Amino acid sequence: MTKIILTGTSCAGKSTLLVSFAEKGYQTCEEAETPLVCKLKEELGLEGAKQWILGNYTEFKRRVGERQKEIDSTSTNGKHVFYDRSAICYVGYCQLRNAETPQNLVELASQTYPDYVFFLDRLVQFNERKAEGRFMTESEASKLADLIEQEYTARGIELVRVPEFSPQMDINLAERVKYIERILAI
Repeated sequence: MTKIILTGTSCAGKSTLLVSFAEKGYQTCEEAETPLVCKLKEELGLEGAKQWILGNYTEFKRRVGERQKEIDSTSTNGKHVFYDRSAICYVGYCQLRNAETPQNLVELASQTYPDYVFFLDRLVQFNERKAEGRFMTESEASKLADLIEQEYTARGIELVRVPEFSPQMDINLAERVKYIERILAI
């Protein structure tokens, strides 16, 4: 089994790339945060969810850690598996928000042993995607990229940089997939 993590900051194209790998028949695991944010938006509305997350950041990330633990325990059946983020990424998020990192994330991050981590460069055309419940600014995204990179590096985990190959989404996506497949020799 090859555990492959796609990471980077907000608006780097991780989720879109993950969908492309799934469409090609690879096993994928979605980001741990996504279903939690969707549930909060259903319960509290878009603005209410944002306020709750920011006001209860450590508790939110504790819940993310619980979901990440479920994701990490998913059977891979000996195949290549692509993950959208890891616990290490969420430690960087806690640092960005100056929030205490929940113990479950600290433990998960120390148990994260990926075979490859592909760090996607942020797309030139940054989009906050507020309608989707995302609220990171461009300057926060840049800072988060640095924090995530530092967290992986501090653990001795090598990052493989994945550039933006083209401002055209379809071309960029195809080139990123080819680039990663070439490195993985798959």
